[in-house]
Amino acid sequence: MKMTQLISMLALVTFAAGAQAQILYEVANSTGGQQVAGVGIDQAAIYGGINDARGRAQNAQGMAEWAGQTAQSASQVAATAQGTASYAVGRAADARARADYTAQYNWGYTRAAAISACMATGASPAYCAVVNDSTFPPP
Repeated sequence: MKMTQLISMLALVTFAAGAQAQILYEVANSTGGQQVAGVGIDQAAIYGGINDARGRAQNAQGMAEWAGQTAQSASQVAATAQGTASYAVGRAADARARADYTAQYNWGYTRAAAISACMATGASPAYCAVVNDSTFPPP
């Protein structure tokens, strides 16, 4: 190590020590020369608070995951309900088609029987058809 480097380091240490002494002097002077007790840090309370915050965050994460799973289940139930409703609509349409067919069939059968009964009285087929259709219109 060269002499100039050694002198530079010594000057730096001296300057740092002087600065530290100046700070200590200012603190001592501001307190009237009395030693100031440092404020104690309750590390146990700090760590307890941190652990409590971690626990609450973990609980919140668990609740959020549960809410997501519940929403997924609700979505599946809704999809099943929609499928069931669509099936019911199809069955209702089938039932209506069968009812319409049956009504049309029954009306045709009843019409033919009524016209035949009317014609048995000696009336013309056209008259019997008009009278029957005006009395019992098609479904």
